Amino acid sequence: MHILYPGDAGFDAEISGYNLGVAHHPRAVVTPRNSAEAAEAVRWAVSLDRPVAVQSTGHGIGVPADGAVLLNMRRMNRVLVDAERRTAWFEGGTRWRDVIAAATAFGLAPLCGTAPDVGAVGYHLGGGLPVLARTFGYAADHVRAFDLVTADGAERHVTPQTGPDLFWAVRGGKSNFGVVTAMEIDLFPLASVYAGRLVFPGALSATAFRVWRDWSRRMPETMNSTVSFVRFPDIEKLPPEKRGQYLFTVVVVWSGDPEAGAAAVRPLRDLGPAVDTVAEVPYARIGEVYADPTEPAAYVDAGGLIGELDDSAVEQVLAVAGPDALEPPFALQLRRLGGALERAPRHPGAIGHRTASDAVIAFGMAPDREAVPAVRARLDAALAVLKPALTGGTLPNFLGTADTAPDAVRAAYEAEDFARLISVKRAFDPGNVFRINHNIPAPVPAVRTDADQPAAL
Repeated sequence: MHILYPGDAGFDAEISGYNLGVAHHPRAVVTPRNSAEAAEAVRWAVSLDRPVAVQSTGHGIGVPADGAVLLNMRRMNRVLVDAERRTAWFEGGTRWRDVIAAATAFGLAPLCGTAPDVGAVGYHLGGGLPVLARTFGYAADHVRAFDLVTADGAERHVTPQTGPDLFWAVRGGKSNFGVVTAMEIDLFPLASVYAGRLVFPGALSATAFRVWRDWSRRMPETMNSTVSFVRFPDIEKLPPEKRGQYLFTVVVVWSGDPEAGAAAVRPLRDLGPAVDTVAEVPYARIGEVYADPTEPAAYVDAGGLIGELDDSAVEQVLAVAGPDALEPPFALQLRRLGGALERAPRHPGAIGHRTASDAVIAFGMAPDREAVPAVRARLDAALAVLKPALTGGTLPNFLGTADTAPDAVRAAYEAEDFARLISVKRAFDPGNVFRINHNIPAPVPAVRTDADQPAAL
């Protein structure tokens, strides 16, 4: 295990994450290579009264790791696939792209999200809304086991049988309960999907959105779909077809027969999209369907859940992001829910709010870190317009960078689940060692100042 302090060569690279809008100032960085080293690092941090922060890719940063011991998990990235059992086991720093590559070599598909560069473990801890969400449910519903280091430094193998409370809480409770050093998930026999993007000029966004709303109400569980209203800045690094453009994009992912998928998509194609990439796609290339950005940037996101996308909600969405919106966000995205997401999993976890019709996420790009508060204020103003359509809840993975206050975190859970999360937190992390996150509350110990030099391991 390697330890770096501020000023050491490589320290800045280890603390940097994907979202440049949040800066870490940890007391030390530890780069574990296995579960035993992660456990040793936790025990060391606890002995120094330091909180423990965990980072893989830095996509889900919410709280700066100031004064903490930061565990950068990126060196723990092994993946093992058991094709006969249809499972994948991977370590705590693994990116989705590596799990996808390993699984698809056997004709199997994991329940990944839209971005292959995201850390696969953190994605599951927040529930995980997959590209095949309506077909199979939340990714967290299909976790089999975790290897977890808790605040006492113990290495635990957590399953529904060996640790039912932790197994329930970690699937949705994010990083509040320990360092996940490895996990095992289900895979599904699916080599390809019928998927792609239908891109419309912004002038057609209102018409296309209304058609999509009516179409998506009738779509079967084999169909999954997302829409985005995006206003691209007029900057040179963007390709010409996006630079300065306002576009409305529909993404579809169909898990059934491609011919049936083509028939299902026809009402959208009849609108005459300017770009149509929908075709049979090997699941190994699922990331190309969404084409999420891969370069680190300063950004802000904020989300919520729409109870029912009725006519009033449609008008509110268009008021925020449609062609006549006065101060629209950089992007507003709606992900159609329902289907398998509404069904209770075999082993329940801390993912609630299962009856919402759509998840809504607003994104804002910031030119630098100092601009982040102003961008967040703009997103809050947009969501305020949508408030009559929102349930007041959200999903754990859609808690934004500024959603770290207790009331904001509580909104990601149903009341009974939040009470249980607090109980599990106090049982396994009574000192709130794992609080550099969207925190489940627990008593906080006194913290030493940065003037105190950590002892060597």
